[in-house]
Amino acid sequence: MEPLLLLTGFIAFPVALLILYLYLMHYYSRIREEWVFYGLVLGMFMGMLGGVLHLWVGPAFIFLVPVFDVMFLTIVLNSSKLQGKRKTVYYGCSMGIGYGAMVLVVYGYLLFFRSENVIADAFRYFILTFPFVLTYGGVGAYVGEGAGIGRLWAHSWRAMAILMPFFFFVDMLSYVEGFVIAVPVGALFVYGLMVYKYVSESVLPLGMLRKPGPRMKVRRSRGSR
Repeated sequence: MEPLLLLTGFIAFPVALLILYLYLMHYYSRIREEWVFYGLVLGMFMGMLGGVLHLWVGPAFIFLVPVFDVMFLTIVLNSSKLQGKRKTVYYGCSMGIGYGAMVLVVYGYLLFFRSENVIADAFRYFILTFPFVLTYGGVGAYVGEGAGIGRLWAHSWRAMAILMPFFFFVDMLSYVEGFVIAVPVGALFVYGLMVYKYVSESVLPLGMLRKPGPRMKVRRSRGSR
């Protein structure tokens, strides 16, 4: 395998597994772990395609990226097997984490391939990994919640709005130098932690509620007839 891909993967994937644990550590005993794993792997495959689009779009149209990424996650989480199930929030979270990690692998490969200062670019890539995957895991969970409660598209539009400010600071990271780089770095970490706090406290606990989603109610009412 390409050494640069191995290098970027060795940085991104351990961070992704750590963040998956941080998000779902309170729920593993009550969710299907194989579904979480499948969500992570599917998210990685999607992230490979998404990463190529990120590179193709380029920095001039970087604000199209959140729209594409959220729509991609929305289409997959809109499947009949995931609609109307509150625990879809957890599978959406793992899918978002896998997606974010693989996008970073593609981004890191190009970054190091074109690098003129490997140390500076390695630092830039490493500090981007944690908030990037943290934010994508939260966005995936939020879209998954929408699928679970029957409000998928409303949640998708809000998820795009969540990602927009994040990519503003990602874009800033690509052109600032010197001590000024502390501004986007600090903003990315603060923003990622804010998303994590909100999702952990207000989104993920909803997956444990016994109340069924709208899709499940419709099926039960039909069955009762």
